[in-house]
Amino acid sequence: MVRTMADELIEKGFVEGYARTIAESLAKSIEPNLAHGVKLGIEQGKILAKQENILKVIYSRFRSIPDPVKNKIKLIHDISRLDTIFDKALTAETIDEIEVLIDNN
Repeated sequence: MVRTMADELIEKGFVEGYARTIAESLAKSIEPNLAHGVKLGIEQGKILAKQENILKVIYSRFRSIPDPVKNKIKLIHDISRLDTIFDKALTAETIDEIEVLIDNN
């Protein structure tokens, strides 16, 4: 069978159109997932930063951090709760005051 120039152009157009359709479809499905992933990454970064800031304040004030306190802080992922603990770490007289707050929430 002899292929004409028209046949080749039709096939090329089909392949290019198919490839474009696949690329557009992938872009549409990837973009929302990528945006969601970025949002989660930013949120996780905020949580880790708050946890580290709490630990820095505690260490700065008391020159040590008991492992149970450190571990409990690293398990908290609620930003509001971490803010409350951070505020307490700034004014607490003892590490026990901070630990009580961690345990009660």
